[in-house]
Amino acid sequence: MKAPLATKINYIDNIRVLLTVLVILHHTCITYGAPGGWYFYDKSSNETAQIFMTWFVAVNQSFFMGFFFFLSALFTESSYLKKGAVKFILDRLKRLGLPLLFYSFIFSPLLNFLIYRFGYKKPATLTNYFTG
Repeated sequence: MKAPLATKINYIDNIRVLLTVLVILHHTCITYGAPGGWYFYDKSSNETAQIFMTWFVAVNQSFFMGFFFFLSALFTESSYLKKGAVKFILDRLKRLGLPLLFYSFIFSPLLNFLIYRFGYKKPATLTNYFTG
């Protein structure tokens, strides 16, 4: 006898895709004219576009990250009950902690150096950048 297949909740996946697209559009708007922090800026001189992008970012920012956390919370209890406390925490540390460490200590500093060196055209080597 076959084990029952896990029920897939398609509308949740669709919401996650929509929210991911909103994240991409959000950061694109910040790059091209909306206020906010991001690695690279190429501000548009068109004021109408800047107003639209600022409006979009403000509305988007009011709900999309909270919605991601809400969706995550919907499935936390069942995962916790299935795995138990220790395995659940270790799994979260592996799935969230390792990418955070990689981003914080390798990817983000390297990306910042590349922007400093090539975006701002500052003469620096990787060693000089990190020691200076």
